[in-house]
Amino acid sequence: MSRGNESALGAAATFELSTAERRLVAERLRAVHDHWADRLQEPRVGQPAFSVYELANLYDNLLFDTDHLNSGENVQALDRLIERLDLVLEQGADEFDVPEEHQALYEEIVSLIDRFCEERLNEEYRKLCRKAAAALCQDRSPAVRGKRAGWASGVVYAIGWVNFLNDPSQEPHVRSEEIAKWFGVSMATMQSKSKVIREGLNLSPFDPNFTLSSRMAGNPLASMLNIGGFLEALQGTLGGAAGSTHEPLRIAADGGGAPQGGWVRTRQASAATPSADVFQIKITLKDVKPAVWRRVQTPDCTLEELHDVIQTAMGWHNCHMHEFQVGETRFVTAAMDEFEEAPEGSRREADVLLSELFAAGAKKFNYMYDFGDGWEHAIAIEKTLARSSKNDAPMCLAGARACPPEDIGGPWGYPDFLEAMADATHERHEELSEWYGAKFDPAAFDVAEVNRLLGR
Repeated sequence: MSRGNESALGAAATFELSTAERRLVAERLRAVHDHWADRLQEPRVGQPAFSVYELANLYDNLLFDTDHLNSGENVQALDRLIERLDLVLEQGADEFDVPEEHQALYEEIVSLIDRFCEERLNEEYRKLCRKAAAALCQDRSPAVRGKRAGWASGVVYAIGWVNFLNDPSQEPHVRSEEIAKWFGVSMATMQSKSKVIREGLNLSPFDPNFTLSSRMAGNPLASMLNIGGFLEALQGTLGGAAGSTHEPLRIAADGGGAPQGGWVRTRQASAATPSADVFQIKITLKDVKPAVWRRVQTPDCTLEELHDVIQTAMGWHNCHMHEFQVGETRFVTAAMDEFEEAPEGSRREADVLLSELFAAGAKKFNYMYDFGDGWEHAIAIEKTLARSSKNDAPMCLAGARACPPEDIGGPWGYPDFLEAMADATHERHEELSEWYGAKFDPAAFDVAEVNRLLGR
């Protein structure tokens, strides 16, 4: 099976290679990254131990290599080394990569995943889905809000997408509709959760960290993998998420590519050319009193990027589908096109700049988040400014009141939630307090925290 995930496998592991094993590995691997050329030398004083991420990549590459060797001493030696790696990675698979405060969340999600994989998939899929779930259940994870079944379905769909689970020629094969039905969620919910996971882990087809080992062995493109991960040529060949350029919005990554500080949400760079304008925008949540609002400034950007700004400024978790509505025109995500849910005459949000709307006279429009709960936001462009070093990135200027929790029934369910949370004698107080997991202060708003999340 393919091992590891870049957001949770940075921990050091107790594992040593003998001199003979170091030589064998260096001889057998078809492409050795510069980093590994040094790491495979004899250990020196002060040299750090192998990280679990390194061992996971080593495991994947050696597994592929043995599938293309004839019998002999090398095969037997590599098999023994692979068995050792497998044991080390199995022993630490579920414990080291989930923070204690999210362990219960992780166990709830994987209990559903385990049942589904037992009924419809196999052990390979189960282990990979558990790895993805562990990566999801990190600090600042969006999974702390929302139904566990939705996130579990999103994990399965994301890993299935990597491995072409919906391809009838593959075995096992499960249609997307069947996954959603089994978990008892809508297709839109499953797809939106999957999108968060795919972007957070920066997944792509044949992703070396989440591809079934049985698929790696039979895939000629797998020979293009090296220990460091995907080659650029492979990314360009596959296209889609693999060929995309991403930059972190909330949490930066270190030079080695391993995200620090928890869950990372990424966004795809747009081909559109933005103007030199900076837009001051007021975002107001409709049908909620007292008003929940934010005033932000952002350089010209696509509506897809504005969606990220709105999510962060308001305090949402990007767990559901969304769209922009400008007059009679709707601007939708690429995902809606994938499921053929995009209305006739709509445009993709990634193709439209804020400056384009402004030039066309659209100073006010709507942003809808979560088609089930129906959180509608009024977006008003208040003014434009010249770009400078002080406003060359999104920032929040002001705002009022806390963002409502996800999945509480929208503007109509929010008052009931507030009433139950504020009254210890309310019949739903205990239930909702346990579900939310903390005290909720509807008046809370911290502009400094919003700007920290925006990267200011």
